[in-house]
Amino acid sequence: MMTVRQRGVGCSAGWSGARRAPGGWRPGEGSGPWRRRARIRVRARALGGLRLFSEWWEVGLRTEDRREDARRERGETEPSTSGSEKEKAVTLLEFVRIMFDLLKPYKAMFAFGLVTLFLAAGAELMLPHYTAKTIFSIQKGNTELFYHCIKCLLGLSVAFSVTASMRGMTFGFLNQRFVYKLRTKLFENLLRQDITFHDQSDVGVLTSRLTSDCSSMSRILGMNINLLIRNVFKTIGGAAYLWVMSPRFFAQTLVSLLVILLINVKYGIYSRKAATTEQEQLALGNQIATEVLTLIRTVRIFGTEPREQSKYARSLEHLIRIGARQIVAYGMFLTSATFLVNATEALCLLYGGWCCLRGEITAEQLTSFLFYIEFVVQSALASSEQVANINTAVGSSERVLTLLRRKPDQHLAAGEEVEEEDRGSKQEMRRLEDFKGNLEFKDVSFTYPNLNLGGAGGLGAQQEVEKEEEPKMTLRKINLSLKPGTVTALVGPSGGGKSTLVALLQSLYQPTSGQILADGVPIETIDPEWYRSQIGYVEQEPKLFDLPIGENVEYGAREWTEGEIVPIDKVAVENAAREANALEFIEDLPEYLDTWVGNSTLSGGQRQRIALARALIRSPKILILDEATSALDAESEFQVQRALNKVFNQKDKSVLVIAHKLSTVTSADNILVLKDGEVVEQGTHLELTAADGVYAKLASRQGVVDLAPHCEPPTEKMKQEQKEKERREREEEMAEEIKESLDESVDQPV
Repeated sequence: MMTVRQRGVGCSAGWSGARRAPGGWRPGEGSGPWRRRARIRVRARALGGLRLFSEWWEVGLRTEDRREDARRERGETEPSTSGSEKEKAVTLLEFVRIMFDLLKPYKAMFAFGLVTLFLAAGAELMLPHYTAKTIFSIQKGNTELFYHCIKCLLGLSVAFSVTASMRGMTFGFLNQRFVYKLRTKLFENLLRQDITFHDQSDVGVLTSRLTSDCSSMSRILGMNINLLIRNVFKTIGGAAYLWVMSPRFFAQTLVSLLVILLINVKYGIYSRKAATTEQEQLALGNQIATEVLTLIRTVRIFGTEPREQSKYARSLEHLIRIGARQIVAYGMFLTSATFLVNATEALCLLYGGWCCLRGEITAEQLTSFLFYIEFVVQSALASSEQVANINTAVGSSERVLTLLRRKPDQHLAAGEEVEEEDRGSKQEMRRLEDFKGNLEFKDVSFTYPNLNLGGAGGLGAQQEVEKEEEPKMTLRKINLSLKPGTVTALVGPSGGGKSTLVALLQSLYQPTSGQILADGVPIETIDPEWYRSQIGYVEQEPKLFDLPIGENVEYGAREWTEGEIVPIDKVAVENAAREANALEFIEDLPEYLDTWVGNSTLSGGQRQRIALARALIRSPKILILDEATSALDAESEFQVQRALNKVFNQKDKSVLVIAHKLSTVTSADNILVLKDGEVVEQGTHLELTAADGVYAKLASRQGVVDLAPHCEPPTEKMKQEQKEKERREREEEMAEEIKESLDESVDQPV
């Protein structure tokens, strides 16, 4: 006996053992109990499949919620949201206001684009009317009306083509200018933010805001708003035509439009949230790629390419999952809206045909109604799609708008352009007419906002700390005085707060308590841009731009005019290079001052001397040298030290030196020893070595001979005593380490 499975009717597990029903029933014949059971099973499996999909969707959402909760419990931040960006959400009205503020310089072009848009939409609105008249003029045999309608259709087609193309070009040009204005405004605002903001932000995330997020926002103007206004105008115009011709047809169409609007609102809320999540995940991937490519040498040396590739791939996989949900949601939205459109047209055709059969309307009127009903509902559907796209774009660009409206700290910010309401406070800031270079720290204490950036990590570290009842002070009650013609040195163990003190001196942060005075004036009352122009700064690892050597040296001291290329002051550059002991090797380069730093193979010492020349060309009253020779070889250190010795002899500069190599600061007029954020010792080299404190131990470990210049060279006995002292200190340190490790092992539970 042949089974149902063999006949090919059922192929699921539930049908595998079924046999032909008694009485000779075969699939497709009658409607017996076997056939009803089959239908029930098929429906059950279909519902089960939908239920399985629904459960999968819910599980996915719950999984993401659990991941977010776990991330918050661990104290981690969201994928791409820095602490600086976590502000209240941007409303749609605020979004529109900011967008039109950016469009103010191009309002004439925008107005012209709107005029061409309305003309094109008006011409398109009349096409269904004359199309219906043309069809029925043929049926009636009215030649004159036929040719008249054809002429009108041709004229409207030409008008529509011309105005539509002008509309497209106008909004295309407007979109280019808008994205230019948006990116320059955002970049300007980022440059003006205080250093605290940049400490808390990732470069990859900010780059993503400038690129992909700005592009998403510009698409709103170039495409979405353009098409939305056009389709809304067509919808209103078509609905008005239906209202005049037949209020009943208009009422039927209005019900459909309201349902489409409701669906659109629901989908818009979801799409905006989804777009925000997508852009955050995209920024996270950009952050990973930026970090890896920046540290590519480290990655290559440690052979971690597969690990980094896997990390980047995981971020993209998460992006795919987010995109898949958006696609499913959009498909459901489009299915619902399209069904409503087709159902509306079918119902109107049914009702209109019934009215036509009863003689209430003519076939020509029915045709015209159907044309306009399709015109209205299709325009409404297109409008709803554009509203959904705008919601998506608003979600994508929310972070951009948050950055645009973020106001930096007035004193710590950079740049001259300020908001109107802040202009008064900016004018109150002063410039010292005859600045001598006297600086004084009076009981200065400081705590990093939200982040613990002091210590070994320096200003580059971004290590989050747990909340404490009393925040840990990075600097405590610092008293320091810098005077012209003197050299002050900061030394001490790593993590003592040296780099933090320099950041405060440069007005990158404000003290938590205490005051910093410049020639007796609090620096918070001084114009920060002018104040920083009086400071020359040389870093441990000099950051040079991908520019010619001459422009690198003159960077920051060069007069700049927008849109105008100002040639470098060759004499000033050469003098600064000579003073920094750099002119000798620059003269040996084939292109001299025009040698591009990015394409050259300059050594560390040569780069350091260029950085020193860049600091000296400004003729600063305050010169800061941050570990200027610590990373150099002996020859490079000798060349840089020769240049520094020239600077130390200048009487018009207050010099502050941060050093780990004590041999470079033995001649300093004053040495401060920083440990755990406090000044534990202060004095000259001889005074501190005689005190036998922290400085003396550091000097002993580095083999710095603590003799005055007039003393005789050390004898063999003195050298032996020095070695014996160092040996005892090393033994004491080893004993302390062993004791600490034993204490830790005892404390650990078995």
